[in-house]
Amino acid sequence: MQAKSRVGFIVACMLATAWATGGRADSSTTVSCDGFVLGFTGKVDKRTCSTEDTTHGRRVGSSSRIEIDDQRFYMTVTYFQSKFMSYYPYRSLRNKVESDSAISKITAWVPLPDTHGFNIAAFGAVMASDNKTVACAVFSRYSGAQSGPYEYPDGPGYRSIVEGYYFPQGGFPSTAAGSESMTALEDRIGRLQLPSE
Repeated sequence: MQAKSRVGFIVACMLATAWATGGRADSSTTVSCDGFVLGFTGKVDKRTCSTEDTTHGRRVGSSSRIEIDDQRFYMTVTYFQSKFMSYYPYRSLRNKVESDSAISKITAWVPLPDTHGFNIAAFGAVMASDNKTVACAVFSRYSGAQSGPYEYPDGPGYRSIVEGYYFPQGGFPSTAAGSESMTALEDRIGRLQLPSE
């Protein structure tokens, strides 16, 4: 992936932040990454952190996002936390990506083994902005108190979600367990510092 085209899909994936909330985001505020609720261990080119309040009907919550930008990969991770007695409904990874307006088509969908408590899948994303395909992975983890199992079509709702996208510079030459690209993906997800639940 060329550096110039990286900028395009970074902007595109920033449009994809309404996965869990499915609602209106208030203004995002850039904050210091020092002591932030999300972190990443290890040296990378740049970290950017932001927060915002979100509203969808009666569901009120907040989101905290970290973007990790490096020559080798780009990752955006968002922690959604509900407020009061509201819950985020469970959604499969495929459903999240299919409802993302920044992605016009999914190719080569490959569910991957769970790692570090996350559900993960790798796929090719045809970006709606320029019709280019980029290799990426999507991951999510639901936690916290649950609603009843029948409140939402696909199961219970949860008080918090951590989810994100991962874009490796060289794509995924292999999705086989133990391959270099899968080892790098697992390592980078493992470097995330997440809120304790």
